[in-house]
Amino acid sequence: MKQRGKRAKSNLVEPKSKLLFIIRIKGQSDMHPKTRKILYKLRLTKIFTSVFAMASEGI
Repeated sequence: MKQRGKRAKSNLVEPKSKLLFIIRIKGQSDMHPKTRKILYKLRLTKIFTSVFAMASEGI
């Protein structure tokens, strides 16, 4: 743990593209409600579904 604290922090790199391709590859019936809400908003309701999304500044 001491070594982790001493390591230099890496800077975030700007992505070359603002387009993301998100794939849901795992299904779980007892997931956290917040996780379930995010997947629902991304329209990833079933396993092996995918969606294109625009990257925002918060990502």
